[in-house]
Amino acid sequence: MWHDDRGRAMSLEFLGGGGAAPSPRTASASEMANLFSQACVEPKGEHAAVSQVAARLGLSAQASNAPGGKGAAKLMLLATGPGVVVSQTDGILEYGFVQCNATFYTTALPTSDEVELAMKAAFGRPADNEGERVKPNGKPNKGYSPRWNVTGANGSAMSAEFHVMKSNNYMPGDRVLFGLREAAEKKTK
Repeated sequence: MWHDDRGRAMSLEFLGGGGAAPSPRTASASEMANLFSQACVEPKGEHAAVSQVAARLGLSAQASNAPGGKGAAKLMLLATGPGVVVSQTDGILEYGFVQCNATFYTTALPTSDEVELAMKAAFGRPADNEGERVKPNGKPNKGYSPRWNVTGANGSAMSAEFHVMKSNNYMPGDRVLFGLREAAEKKTK
């Protein structure tokens, strides 16, 4: 699982991508948010640091070149364990930004509210875009997604977010995707 430049989740299958998803496991929203924080946020999405944490957590890691993109090939890390995949790259497809993701395959899908509370506890603060939850007219913002701001290893602006995803015909298996990604530059005309 990866993120595009707008923070949307995407799933990619590619040659050497590691085969089937891990078997689901039972994990609380707090366990998931804490592992994401350890594996991605604390190392600030930096490849070598994420790789070291993955090894410390007992995840089986493999590095390869990320698919697509322009210029020099970008390194991609896939680290797997029971019910979890941690993925890190400095660029995938046409998206040339650092990202680190933790995808949990779970036997009991938590609610978005449960995951948000767990992220709030892991970060020690509410989402940085909390003010966007309600529109200026007082109505709930249906498109709201909580986001926490983080400074990357190179000083870049990064954001952390999550998606709770119920199994469907295209993506079997209940999962929670946590993502830390470098803020994409806005294109000007």
